[in-house]
Amino acid sequence: MNAYFPDNGLIFILQQLVANNLKLHLFTNNYTPSDSTTLANLTEAAFAGYGIQTLASGTWVSLGVSAHVGTLAYPPATFSNTSGGAVNVYGTSLTTPTRSWSA
Repeated sequence: MNAYFPDNGLIFILQQLVANNLKLHLFTNNYTPSDSTTLANLTEAAFAGYGIQTLASGTWVSLGVSAHVGTLAYPPATFSNTSGGAVNVYGTSLTTPTRSWSA
């Protein structure tokens, strides 16, 4: 079954997706995410000072709808990596990272 969201409902749906204080994580392995990526494919960062960051639901800003695409924005998140190793980002909506919703 396909779902159709008219333009006036897109922002509402996006707001529901980010309503649970999403968590922002970093991963360190050399991996290119794909449609079949699972958390088992990613190695979470462990450098000194690293901590998962919470993306507070009330901080997301609606950028509106353009060409039938709804957009929300969040201010930049900063991690201090003094180890010099490469890192990548993935996010999860759960308190413990059991599902990746983006990579």
